[in-house]
Amino acid sequence: MVGLRRLATRKKAFLGAFKETCSVQAAAGVAGVHRSRHYDWLKKDPTYVEAFVAAQDEAVQALEDEAVRRAYEGVEKPVTVAGQREFVREYSDTLLIFLLKGARPQKYRDNVNVTAGISVDLGARITRALRRTGGEG
Repeated sequence: MVGLRRLATRKKAFLGAFKETCSVQAAAGVAGVHRSRHYDWLKKDPTYVEAFVAAQDEAVQALEDEAVRRAYEGVEKPVTVAGQREFVREYSDTLLIFLLKGARPQKYRDNVNVTAGISVDLGARITRALRRTGGEG
Protein backbone atom coordinates (compact mmCIF):
# COMPACT_ATOMS: atom_id res chain seq x y z
CA MET A 1 0.00 0.00 0.00
CA VAL A 2 2.86 2.34 0.82
CA GLY A 3 4.31 1.71 -2.65
CA LEU A 4 1.04 2.74 -4.35
CA ARG A 5 0.83 5.93 -2.28
CA ARG A 6 4.43 6.75 -3.10
CA LEU A 7 3.77 6.14 -6.80
CA ALA A 8 0.67 8.37 -6.69
CA THR A 9 2.70 11.07 -4.93
CA ARG A 10 5.41 10.90 -7.59
CA LYS A 11 2.88 11.08 -10.42
CA LYS A 12 1.25 14.09 -8.77
CA ALA A 13 4.65 15.76 -8.25
CA PHE A 14 5.58 15.07 -11.86
CA LEU A 15 2.34 16.52 -13.21
CA GLY A 16 2.59 19.61 -11.00
CA ALA A 17 6.17 20.25 -12.08
CA PHE A 18 5.30 19.65 -15.72
CA LYS A 19 2.57 22.31 -15.54
CA GLU A 20 5.22 24.78 -14.34
CA THR A 21 8.07 23.82 -16.65
CA CYS A 22 6.55 22.12 -19.71
CA SER A 23 9.61 19.85 -19.52
CA VAL A 24 9.58 16.10 -19.00
CA GLN A 25 13.21 16.17 -17.83
CA ALA A 26 12.64 18.91 -15.26
CA ALA A 27 9.40 17.34 -14.00
CA ALA A 28 11.10 13.97 -13.61
CA GLY A 29 13.83 15.60 -11.53
CA VAL A 30 11.28 17.24 -9.23
CA ALA A 31 9.35 13.97 -8.86
CA GLY A 32 12.54 11.98 -8.21
CA VAL A 33 12.03 9.58 -11.09
CA HIS A 34 13.78 8.88 -14.38
CA ARG A 35 12.09 10.54 -17.35
CA SER A 36 11.37 7.11 -18.84
CA ARG A 37 9.02 6.44 -15.92
CA HIS A 38 6.68 9.12 -17.32
CA TYR A 39 6.49 7.26 -20.64
CA ASP A 40 5.81 3.98 -18.81
CA TRP A 41 2.93 5.65 -16.98
CA LEU A 42 1.56 6.91 -20.29
CA LYS A 43 1.58 3.36 -21.69
CA LYS A 44 0.08 1.65 -18.64
CA ASP A 45 -2.19 4.10 -16.82
CA PRO A 46 -5.19 5.62 -18.64
CA THR A 47 -5.96 7.84 -15.65
CA TYR A 48 -2.43 9.23 -15.80
CA VAL A 49 -2.80 9.85 -19.54
CA GLU A 50 -5.90 11.95 -18.87
CA ALA A 51 -4.17 13.88 -16.09
CA PHE A 52 -1.10 14.45 -18.27
CA VAL A 53 -3.19 15.80 -21.17
CA ALA A 54 -4.77 18.29 -18.76
CA ALA A 55 -1.33 19.23 -17.34
CA GLN A 56 0.01 19.63 -20.88
CA ASP A 57 -2.85 21.97 -21.76
CA GLU A 58 -2.09 24.10 -18.71
CA ALA A 59 1.64 24.15 -19.47
CA VAL A 60 1.08 25.17 -23.09
CA GLN A 61 -1.36 27.87 -22.02
CA ALA A 62 1.30 29.26 -19.69
CA LEU A 63 3.76 29.31 -22.60
CA GLU A 64 1.22 31.09 -24.79
CA ASP A 65 0.54 33.63 -22.05
CA GLU A 66 4.27 34.33 -21.74
CA ALA A 67 4.60 34.69 -25.53
CA VAL A 68 1.77 37.22 -25.55
CA ARG A 69 3.37 39.12 -22.68
CA ARG A 70 6.74 39.28 -24.42
CA ALA A 71 5.17 40.29 -27.73
CA TYR A 72 3.03 43.05 -26.19
CA GLU A 73 4.91 44.20 -23.09
CA GLY A 74 8.43 43.30 -24.14
CA VAL A 75 11.40 42.48 -21.94
CA GLU A 76 13.84 44.92 -20.42
CA LYS A 77 17.42 44.31 -21.55
CA PRO A 78 20.52 46.00 -20.17
CA VAL A 79 22.65 48.07 -22.56
CA THR A 80 25.67 50.27 -22.01
CA VAL A 81 25.46 53.78 -23.46
CA ALA A 82 28.44 56.14 -23.02
CA GLY A 83 29.71 54.00 -20.16
CA GLN A 84 26.36 54.05 -18.37
CA ARG A 85 24.17 51.02 -17.91
CA GLU A 86 20.61 51.56 -19.08
CA PHE A 87 17.67 49.35 -19.82
CA VAL A 88 15.77 49.22 -23.08
CA ARG A 89 12.50 47.45 -23.70
CA GLU A 90 12.66 44.93 -26.53
CA TYR A 91 9.59 43.38 -28.11
CA SER A 92 9.53 40.06 -29.89
CA ASP A 93 8.33 40.36 -33.48
CA THR A 94 8.98 36.65 -33.91
CA LEU A 95 6.61 35.76 -31.08
CA LEU A 96 4.03 38.14 -32.50
CA ILE A 97 4.28 36.43 -35.89
CA PHE A 98 3.79 33.00 -34.33
CA LEU A 99 0.81 34.24 -32.32
CA LEU A 100 -0.80 35.64 -35.47
CA LYS A 101 -0.14 32.43 -37.40
CA GLY A 102 -1.68 30.41 -34.60
CA ALA A 103 -4.71 32.66 -34.21
CA ARG A 104 -5.40 33.14 -37.94
CA PRO A 105 -3.56 30.46 -39.92
CA GLN A 106 -5.60 31.07 -43.07
CA LYS A 107 -4.49 34.68 -43.20
CA TYR A 108 -0.90 34.39 -41.98
CA ARG A 109 0.19 31.01 -43.34
CA ASP A 110 3.59 30.62 -44.96
CA ASN A 111 2.45 28.91 -48.11
CA VAL A 112 -0.60 27.98 -50.09
CA ASN A 113 -1.33 24.46 -51.21
CA VAL A 114 -3.15 24.33 -54.51
CA THR A 115 -4.63 21.10 -55.76
CA ALA A 116 -6.55 20.60 -58.94
CA GLY A 117 -8.58 17.65 -60.10
CA ILE A 118 -6.89 17.19 -63.48
CA SER A 119 -6.73 13.75 -64.99
CA VAL A 120 -4.29 13.42 -67.88
CA ASP A 121 -2.91 10.30 -69.47
CA LEU A 122 0.56 11.73 -69.98
CA GLY A 123 1.91 8.61 -71.68
CA ALA A 124 -0.80 8.68 -74.35
CA ARG A 125 -0.27 12.39 -74.99
CA ILE A 126 3.47 11.90 -75.45
CA THR A 127 2.89 8.99 -77.83
CA ARG A 128 0.46 11.07 -79.98
CA ALA A 129 2.89 14.00 -80.04
CA LEU A 130 5.72 11.76 -81.15
CA ARG A 131 3.59 10.30 -83.96
CA ARG A 132 2.63 13.79 -85.17
CA THR A 133 6.23 14.92 -85.27
CA GLY A 134 7.49 11.74 -86.87
CA GLY A 135 9.30 10.54 -83.79
CA GLU A 136 9.15 7.03 -82.42
CA GLY A 137 6.14 5.93 -80.52
